[in-house]
Amino acid sequence: MTSVEICAQIGTTKSSSGAILGRLMRQSVTKPKRVYILDWTYDSEGARRYPRPIYAIGDKKDKLMPKASPAENQRRYKQKKSKMVNSVFQLGVPIKMRFKST
Repeated sequence: MTSVEICAQIGTTKSSSGAILGRLMRQSVTKPKRVYILDWTYDSEGARRYPRPIYAIGDKKDKLMPKASPAENQRRYKQKKSKMVNSVFQLGVPIKMRFKST
């Protein structure tokens, strides 16, 4: 589960769940690590797009955060920008012509 799903499940706020997850992810003197990062997802939940951890129960090694790909970010940006209408005159252009890649 992601932190947002955990918040919904246990009924806490996102800020307080961060402290809870932090304690569960650390190994203490008496208890082993109880939660680890299983994978990463890019669900943006209406916010910025960045990797968010998916947590699982257990004492395993955390999966490393994926590295950012500037080429992929640029491709996504150009694709999003090409779909925008930037002029009143462009509204009259048929959709097939507007989204045609140049």
